[in-house]
Amino acid sequence: MLRRSELIFFSRWLRDPLKVGSVLPSGKALASMLAKQVPIADGKYIVELGGGTGTVTDALLSTGLDPSRLIIFERDPQFHARLTERFSDSHVVHGDARDLGKLLGGMGIESVGAVVSGLPLLSMSSHVQRPIFEQSFQFLDRDGVFLQFTYGLTSPVSQSLIQPLGLVAEKLGMIWQNVPPATVWRYTQDRRPEALQVIPADREKVSASGSYANISSADKLKASGPVAAKGCTAPAKG
Repeated sequence: MLRRSELIFFSRWLRDPLKVGSVLPSGKALASMLAKQVPIADGKYIVELGGGTGTVTDALLSTGLDPSRLIIFERDPQFHARLTERFSDSHVVHGDARDLGKLLGGMGIESVGAVVSGLPLLSMSSHVQRPIFEQSFQFLDRDGVFLQFTYGLTSPVSQSLIQPLGLVAEKLGMIWQNVPPATVWRYTQDRRPEALQVIPADREKVSASGSYANISSADKLKASGPVAAKGCTAPAKG
């Protein structure tokens, strides 16, 4: 028998399968693999895109992450309401990932240590993906990472974005026991001017220069005002 969270997820999938992306929420093994890749020792803010029913959120908090340093974005109103109820000590934002810069700026956030995404990138065009990655890397620290899981076998980020954004994509592993099986990818960014050509490399690593590079701290969006209160809500888009 399906649990309440699974029933909610399934009902939202039936309503809009392209936006939800799967008939069931992420499994614990997948969530644990994602959480283990997140740097929490330095106390930086961590962003979760597409909180869903909170499986990945639970895994992130189980690592010892301070709940007040976790910012969860969810555009589905039913998922958002459930997340707000379950994670009242974290910042649960009702909004679209494409508005990430505006929403973080409004909270007074200037930088984050990692972005953990459960967004259904495979169903998104490059035009939708691009602002999400551009704004994420505007806020990510020099050593920040963008973590993404996908149900496909290859990188879910459109190849037309890899070179222009100077992305470095590394396949971290596959969770076969997840339903459906899922792959975890880690993205960093090379902003060097010479990073112009996409070159496949070892360990299924793809970048514009063929090597890993840190993210420049330049061009971070400036924000003003105090950090929003716990459980803050921003207007949804779309």
